[in-house]
Amino acid sequence: MRIVAAEEHFSSTAFDGQLPAHHPGFEWPVSHLRDIGVGRIADMDKHGISTQVLSQTVYNVKDIERCHKTNDQLYEAVKAYPARFAAFACLPTAHPEKAVAEFRRCIRELGFKGALINNTVDGEFLDNREYFPIFQAAADLGVPIYIHPSFPSPKANDVLFSGDTISPEAAFMVSTGAWGWHSEVGLNVVRLISVGLFDKLPNLQIIIGHGGEMVPVMIGRIEDTLGKVMKKAGHRKGPLQCLRENFYITTSGMFTTTPLKTLVDIMPMDRICFSVDYPYASNEDGKRLINSIDFLDAEQMKLFTHGNLDRLLGLDWNENTKAKI
Repeated sequence: MRIVAAEEHFSSTAFDGQLPAHHPGFEWPVSHLRDIGVGRIADMDKHGISTQVLSQTVYNVKDIERCHKTNDQLYEAVKAYPARFAAFACLPTAHPEKAVAEFRRCIRELGFKGALINNTVDGEFLDNREYFPIFQAAADLGVPIYIHPSFPSPKANDVLFSGDTISPEAAFMVSTGAWGWHSEVGLNVVRLISVGLFDKLPNLQIIIGHGGEMVPVMIGRIEDTLGKVMKKAGHRKGPLQCLRENFYITTSGMFTTTPLKTLVDIMPMDRICFSVDYPYASNEDGKRLINSIDFLDAEQMKLFTHGNLDRLLGLDWNENTKAKI
């Protein structure tokens, strides 16, 4: 079975020393993040992962030069292992004009498959007008943008995730992987829908991970409330239509079947995709999820494990392709 994973991270040499400082109860998997060669591929082989779409882990969206160097390093990794790796561009979203130029370079010159960007810029959400050119570029280039969680701003952290009864370890996890940054991506998605982005750019495609960052389970409520406001304001597409026509959702970091069953109930099957979130999650966990699925037929499994991503990203692959190991 071919398996493609779309939210798989590395950290480039350009960002050495730039990962956020140590957090209580969390250690960066630095050696795994830096490995985009035989060690990573050996782990993929061990657990049946055919192809990873690589992206820079949480990064400084202001540093134009580091983004450029990161993309050059990604290009070399994909060139070395074209059957095993594809790439999402790293963009300096704090500088939209520069981000658009780098986006175009990555797609047109380096053969990347889209971009992965942080969900906020210094606490600002992506529906602010200054970021529209980045979405416009994605639509024009015909490639998706993956919106990925990032650390909450200091202000949000102080207001939402701090207190005199919560331990530093728990506060960090509540602000990130247990809840906080997922809810912020979900909020970002709802805001992008609310401003009519997908009326302006009807062909724009956005990818979100972690089972849809809380949006699918809330979409009925969102449609019943925000949808009425949007209709009154003259928007052509409501929240549910946007979700089903302009979003792909991956299962990154989600290794039980209940979230996937929710997606199958809400989304078209051709918009649900597998991912792992390596190395923050293990390829072993990803394969365990696949092996536990007993409610999808053969064609649905094909779409989920690779078909949807092969189509969306234009991955050039066939049974005779061999990895260069």
